[in-house]
Amino acid sequence: MNFTSGQRITNRDEDFIINDALNNNNGWILKVEGISELVKGKRFVFDTNIDKEIKVLDPIDTKLIPDIDYGYRKTKLFIENQMRNASVYSKQITIAHKAAFNLATYQLEPTLKAFNLPRPRILIADGVGLGKTIEVGIFLAEM
Repeated sequence: MNFTSGQRITNRDEDFIINDALNNNNGWILKVEGISELVKGKRFVFDTNIDKEIKVLDPIDTKLIPDIDYGYRKTKLFIENQMRNASVYSKQITIAHKAAFNLATYQLEPTLKAFNLPRPRILIADGVGLGKTIEVGIFLAEM
């Protein structure tokens, strides 16, 4: 069986996406990232000579279910949920700038500084009326 980057696999009852596949003595070394709930965002390395139960998830086996809700509301909610829960490793603001408020560039600074921390936590102590609530909302949306 051949493996390539981008394939989804199941191993040990969890789902993973392959980031790198290296050929290794009649087997494969798979560098993967977890995508199911228990292992989401965590990185693993599997050796197919040891893990014999690895199965490739075939897109052909996907069952499509039509969204008959008005305005495709369920589909839109599903996509929004997937985007918010995706493991995005970015040093940029990806969601919060789309909110319905008048954004000032200085309000992005606490969140951008938090991205550089190993364990993102911040204390916001701006003056009255400068948008601390907006800054917290940006931070929470991005985390």
